[in-house]
This record gives sequence, C-alpha cells and structure tokens, in this order.
Amino acid sequence: MPMNLSRTPSWLHAHKLSVRASARGWSISRGTLLQRGFTLVELLVVIAIIGVLVALLLPAVQSARESARRMQCASQMKQLGLAAHNFHDVRGSFPPGYLGPLPHTQYQDHPSDQQYIGFMAYLLPYMEQSPAHDQIATNMRIDVTDNAWFNNSASVAAGKVRIKTLECPSADLFGHTLGVTATINLHYTSNILDCEIVMFPASSTSAKELGRTTYLGVAGYFGNIPHVSAEQGIFGNRSQTRFSGITDGTSNVLMFGEATGGRDPVTRRRQVGHSWMASSVLTTAWGIKTGDAFDFSSEHPGIVQFCLADGSVRKLSRTIEHESLIKLSGMQDGEVVSQEGVQ
Repeated sequence: MPMNLSRTPSWLHAHKLSVRASARGWSISRGTLLQRGFTLVELLVVIAIIGVLVALLLPAVQSARESARRMQCASQMKQLGLAAHNFHDVRGSFPPGYLGPLPHTQYQDHPSDQQYIGFMAYLLPYMEQSPAHDQIATNMRIDVTDNAWFNNSASVAAGKVRIKTLECPSADLFGHTLGVTATINLHYTSNILDCEIVMFPASSTSAKELGRTTYLGVAGYFGNIPHVSAEQGIFGNRSQTRFSGITDGTSNVLMFGEATGGRDPVTRRRQVGHSWMASSVLTTAWGIKTGDAFDFSSEHPGIVQFCLADGSVRKLSRTIEHESLIKLSGMQDGEVVSQEGVQ
C-alpha cells in the first residue's frame, strides 16, 4: 500500500528557543523570519534575460539536432549502397530502375500492362526486409511484362510495410501531400523528353497507408532513352547496369539521391510522397536548385546527399553548376568533374 512519509517535530524542537543574557540586556529568539520578495520590475528583468538566453541557445540546439539527423540519413544511404553492391555480387548487375514500357512511351499508353515496380523492391532481401519482399506477388523479371503492382492486392499489402531506414529523419513524409507515387516513367514522344509522376490522390486509402522513402535512383540526364544514352545513369527503365559499365569510375558517379517530393511555392504543402514500392528514378535534367518534385531534393539546409557507385555518401551543394551535376550523374560520358560543390 502507498506510504505517506511525514516528519513531526519532537516536543523538544517544538519549543521556542530563547537565550537571554540579562546582564547585557539582550536576547536571541527563533521565531518567524520575514523575507523580501521580487518586485515586478525585477521579475520582468529576469524573464527577459531568460528569454535572451533561450533565443541564443535555440539555434545551436536546432543545428545540433539537424546535424544528427543528417548523419543518420547519410548512414541509411550508405546501407542502401551496400545492399546494391550485395545485389550485384549475387545477381551480376544492379537492379533495374523500374519496370516500365519499352520502347519508352508514355504511361497512358500502358496504364496497367507493365509492372512499374521500382529498384527498392529488389534490394529488400539485402536490407533484412525479406518478409516484405516475399509478399510481392507481381512478376519482377526484367524480360517479361505483367499486370501493374498496384492492381495486385498482395503487392499493395507488401507496399504498406513501413521501413524506417528508407525515410530521412529530417523529412515529414506522411504530412500533407498532393499524392503518393504509383510510378515514375521517363519517355520520349514527339521529340519531347518527358518525366511522368503518376500518383494515387492523397485522399485515397492506398496513398495514406503506403510506406514511403526519400531515396531514388539516379537516371543521369534522362535515363537510358536512346536519344540521350551518352549521359545515362546507373538506373533506367528495365536497366541491368554492371560495374564494368561504369567507365567513369565508381567514385565519380552518383547512384542514389535524396528526393523529398518538392513543395508548393505558395502553400508549402509537399507535392509528392514517394512510395518505396514505386521508388524508381529521377533525372538531373533540371538540376537541384529549386527543390521541385521532379528534382532531387532534401530538407537539409543548403545540400542534397547522394550515394556514389562506390558506396560512399557525399553532400552536394544546391548551388553546384548544372553541367557538373549532369556529368556526375552520367556513368559513361568520360567527363572529369571538378570537386567544387561536392563535400
């Protein structure tokens, strides 16, 4: 039963202590001590000082927290790079960027007869996520086509698994978005290169429940579309890139990058939430300065983190020259890139 601890003074201590010295005419007694309190002005001064100290300390605390989150994000990307290397060791190539239509055509011509699964689904067994991988019922062979993953209930259920190591801790991926990716498709139609982001609307049950990621594959300038193949990246539509094909050197080529989905410039609402099942590729055609939904982007101030083909993680300044970014993203362009803007 609860214990009630109390202290009652003994009769000896309860008595008032008096010391008198009649010869000198003075006495000492223990009675009530009256203390002077703070004035209103003094209290306001103290509050103001505390407010100034908090204002000085808060940015430092926030900076320390962001630094820790950025390091955690880099560690997660490094693990992703290691998973890709292990996949290559076992399968002889990196996984495809995504399973889309070949030749490269727009989504509306093939709304359901392509799998549209992204590279992340292939890496799950190498990230201690085999249960989620084994639940995927859509055919994942590169050389065949099958019904889209979002039309298969078992695959949709697998896609609802939340994998925390795929989420940058600085990004709120489950906040307000316009929608969640079902696929990202690169195509060439009527002399126009186009990047399509096909989404489930934010109001749908699937969009709310799908697991998210902030890491997408680097497609180079515009993937493995024949018209721009000289600047293609490691990941493309049904690609099978090998280490031997990265002729620019693994330490000079981007493999994965952060992609937080961009924000509406007016409402600041996140434009896209990327599902890991459909996590596929983004291009470097528009750079990384704007943080748009079609660009690699992050919530880290001033930088976007990338994992290179050798598994190392680097910070790229958002002010990096666009041409330098394109050269870093291409694996066979033979260009030497300055280290300016690379940290």
